[in-house]
Amino acid sequence: MLGSLFPDAEHVFVKDDLASFPARVPSVRELHLSGKRVVVLSLPGGCTWTKNALATQLAGYRSADADGSLSAAAVDAVLVICVNDGYVLDAWKRASGLAGARAFTFVADPFGTLTAALGLSLEEPDPELGPNRGKRAALFVADGVVRLREVSEAEGDPTGDEDHANSDAPQMLESIRTLGTT
Repeated sequence: MLGSLFPDAEHVFVKDDLASFPARVPSVRELHLSGKRVVVLSLPGGCTWTKNALATQLAGYRSADADGSLSAAAVDAVLVICVNDGYVLDAWKRASGLAGARAFTFVADPFGTLTAALGLSLEEPDPELGPNRGKRAALFVADGVVRLREVSEAEGDPTGDEDHANSDAPQMLESIRTLGTT
């Protein structure tokens, strides 16, 4: 996976405005990653506000955008991928205060095809989220090539709810700075 092109997958949707939704994305790599430095977040479920990890993890990247930490690490954007439909992701984006946020794009992966192509499908269903979910992870993609991949999971905690520090904004941005600008 490291050093490989970020995969493209069918049935992936991006919602930029309600009037045009759903908009099938012909190539996530071409439209959102080509020529850019992007953090890609894979999260187990959208709109699961009771899951503290989801709320704090997304808020950490929002704060990093607001305080200039994303820019300081030369990160152009954050792509949030979740095995949910676009309507759930749109509601989540709005509820998270990210509607209209330039740096954040939410990608609906309703059938889990992109999540599977990234090797991030949960092997067993989460009792609260159900089957066909993705692992909690952060990837750094530079010009379409995966440079870093951090998966937050542990035995008994397959969704990384208890310990997700390695895919949170502070650790990921530090890893990106250490990696350099290549």
